Amino acid sequence: MFNHIKNIKKSETLSSDSLYFIFDKITKDRTGTICTESKKSFKALYDKHLITNSLSIIKGFNLIDSIFTNIEEKLFLEKVYYEVIKNLIS
Repeated sequence: MFNHIKNIKKSETLSSDSLYFIFDKITKDRTGTICTESKKSFKALYDKHLITNSLSIIKGFNLIDSIFTNIEEKLFLEKVYYEVIKNLIS
């Protein structure tokens, strides 16, 4: 576990690939977990802030998390974040 945390710390920014992975997972969700309005808000956020920036992991996750309000959406995001972090440390 300690090695995983060290690897995440070394990866200080979210790459454009990681940001696109999150974008793809959220906008193409077909489970009904992410409502249409949240998808639109996320797409606007992505287009305005994320597409041209490499953000710190914490800043990026906080910015994305700020537009989702219900618990099901937040749980969905946790799963996506887990996949992104897993890819960063491997």
